[in-house]
Amino acid sequence: MQGVLGSELLLEPVERNVQIAQTIDETVGRIVGRFTANGRSPLVYLYTSFDHEQLAAYYRAADVALVTPLRDGMNLVAKEYVAAQSGGDGVLVLSEFAGAARELREAILVNPYETDAVAHGIATALTMPANERRARMAAHLERVRTHDVGWWTSAFLLLLSGRHDETPLRAAAPA
Repeated sequence: MQGVLGSELLLEPVERNVQIAQTIDETVGRIVGRFTANGRSPLVYLYTSFDHEQLAAYYRAADVALVTPLRDGMNLVAKEYVAAQSGGDGVLVLSEFAGAARELREAILVNPYETDAVAHGIATALTMPANERRARMAAHLERVRTHDVGWWTSAFLLLLSGRHDETPLRAAAPA
């Protein structure tokens, strides 16, 4: 009986994922149908996996990255996007709940539960002047380059040793 109950419990999340995927597909279809003009679609929805080179190319080509987890820990998508923008001027719209939000503070931070705020963040990113885009991305790139695995290891070891005031993590906190 436990095996049957366990199987039923496992089916629920899968069914929920199917419902979510169907809702996304329908929403994308409505957006594309409404806003496609002159053969140009406002978005391209790809539901597949990519190798590293393909993913980096998509990150590099994207004018805006929208990363809006509802809760997050060690998700590196925002930093991958920044790393791919080397020399570029992409704009990062980031959930205030993302782990990277504390460090990538030049991003346009949004509350993903507030759809109007997310829409405003996207509009701000799309209309941002080129010099501001480049300045924000330069700050992100510098932080991603300097806050490498060695930096994070040092910060973590300082925290473990109880020397909280010396940790470089304090420098990553918003001013």
